[in-house]
Order: sequence, then C-alpha cells, then structure tokens
Amino acid sequence: MKSLTSVVFITAIASLGLAACGSHGIAPDPAGQTKQGSDSPLTGGPKQTPAPKAETPARLPTDGSRLKQIYALAEDGAVQPSERWFDSKRAEECSFRTVKSGGEIHNLCRPELGPSTISGNACGRIGPVGPGQPPPPPVFHYSDPACTVQVTPGFANGAAEASPGEPAPKYVYSGTSTSQLALSGPKLQEFCFKDASGCCVAATEGGTCTLEQEFWTKGQDVPASEFVEFRVLHD
Repeated sequence: MKSLTSVVFITAIASLGLAACGSHGIAPDPAGQTKQGSDSPLTGGPKQTPAPKAETPARLPTDGSRLKQIYALAEDGAVQPSERWFDSKRAEECSFRTVKSGGEIHNLCRPELGPSTISGNACGRIGPVGPGQPPPPPVFHYSDPACTVQVTPGFANGAAEASPGEPAPKYVYSGTSTSQLALSGPKLQEFCFKDASGCCVAATEGGTCTLEQEFWTKGQDVPASEFVEFRVLHD
C-alpha cells in the first residue's frame, strides 16, 4: 500500500513538471497559445522568417508632389483619367515621353509642341515638270515688306511658324536642348510676291509683295532637368 501511494505521488509530480515546461521546448502562453522557442520542432533547426517584400510604387494613377493628374469629371460623378498631367511647378500641362537629343535619352513629363507647317507656299509650282516643258520661274521669299532682302523659305531654322496674327507659342523646337524645347524668341516675318489667287509667284510675274507667314525664333534652351523624369518599370 505504501509503495502504491509513492508511485501515484511521483507520477503526479512528473505530470506537473511536464505541464509547466511544455513539450519540445514550447512553453504555454498566458493567452492559452503556445510559443515556439529558438528551434522549430518540425524542421529541427532555427525558425525561418520570410523576407519582407520590396515596396513597389502604386500602379494606379497617383498624384505626386509636383505632377497632378488631369481628369474629366462627369455630372453624374463618373471620372475619366487623362494621359496628360499638370506640372504644378511650371504651371503647365505635360505628358510622358522619351526624348533623344545630343546623345542623351530622357524620360520626361514634358509639354507638347503645337502643330507646325512647312514654309514655302508655291501652290504646286515646285515639282517635276513634263518632258520638254521649261521649269517655272523661281519663287523667292523675303524678310522685309518691300521684298528686297531674299531669304531661304523657313529661314527661322526650324522655329515654330504660324499664320500672321497668331500669338507666340511658349516653346519652339530646339535641336540643341536636352529636352528638345526652347523658349520662343523674337518674331520674324517672311514675305513673297503673291498673285490674285494668293499663291507665291516669281517677282517677274507681277505679284504683290505680301506677308506669307510668321516665325518665332529659338530662344533660350530649356534643359531636361527642368522637367520631371520618370522610370519605366515592369514585374
């Protein structure tokens, strides 16, 4: 009887010890959940903590500190995002484009250039002629309203051109700027002799010296660093 009591007592003490220490190094948590120690009972080695995922930029259109998205807001609350953005620093619209100039490549949110036309309205006078037909007299362009100072058509060298009376553009094309943009410079005018139909003709044909078009020359280059650059990413 005495031996049986001792066995029961020892067994009870052992059970209490296992309950206190847990099994395989896992101690009870005050909330009733177990906490693993330094070794995992399943792998037999240190517990592997997964590496945090690298942060990626938001893929939905999101305003930045400088660029603000332009969107259309319908009366019923519908929203249509635009591909154009508003540059709050330069107070102008821009769009994402890749610019190559002078051996450099830049991804910029940059303003668009307005439409441009090719100077030299000869009304079909320049072109191939039929067999045995003499070429038409040459049509010249002039930089003065008296048509005395002859220039090559488009003498503004690639600057923006417009019909007489149109306002000056903010930017003109520049082949020397890393953004391909320059501020517009002084206005130049181009004259030619025009006949009754409004076509430029040779001076010998008795046309009237008339303003044909105006050019806005290239002013100061605007470097790429003046605009917001972007990166092209993918998964």
